[in-house]
Amino acid sequence: MFRFPPPTRLLKILVGGLAIAFVVEALADNWQGIGLVRLLALRVGDLHLGALWQVFTYPLAIFTPQIFSVLIQLFFCWWIIGDFERNVGTETTVMLLVFTSVGTGLVVFALGLFLPMRSYLTGPWPMVLGAISAMAWRLRGRGTMNLYGVVPMKAEHLLIALGVFSLVVFIVSKDLIDLVGPLVALGLGIAFTEWTRRGGGSGIRKQMRRGFRVIEGGRKDKRWMN
Repeated sequence: MFRFPPPTRLLKILVGGLAIAFVVEALADNWQGIGLVRLLALRVGDLHLGALWQVFTYPLAIFTPQIFSVLIQLFFCWWIIGDFERNVGTETTVMLLVFTSVGTGLVVFALGLFLPMRSYLTGPWPMVLGAISAMAWRLRGRGTMNLYGVVPMKAEHLLIALGVFSLVVFIVSKDLIDLVGPLVALGLGIAFTEWTRRGGGSGIRKQMRRGFRVIEGGRKDKRWMN
């Protein structure tokens, strides 16, 4: 049965911050014509000074006139990242968010200098996809990921499905960033799992415990995502 993860401090900061960003961007761009979204979104395809901050700020570029699309993004952030935190702990989750978000921005920007990508990278999807692939890689060969409580599938099959879905989106949009961005995020989620499995980030986690009321991760069962 589907259920939302509990509202931890991290989820409140993440989802609440994105919701506030949406409202501020709507007021700034729709009513004042400031162009805040373009300042935050990562412009891919050429060298420019804005990339210095846009690789960090592009997840906040969430505004779109389609409010339902924004609600879907907030829903997936709460659901996927909340479940990831419940399973692996708060410190590891924060590291994953930074790793996949900044990493995807850097890799996509670099690839955009050589591939025909003239577009913008926006929104929190790399963090969501990174969380899915990180846990799927952790569970490969031994676990089931139960989407929405009604679609159980093997972890490996979920990774393949996400890759195929990204390809379909690219075919429809004809925008290469719709293929490269998700694939990079999925790859970074796998790389993050391998890094932490080998003991990476242990020192960072100890430092972060001082700033968060953490959740100790690790369920005994092998099912994940509700």
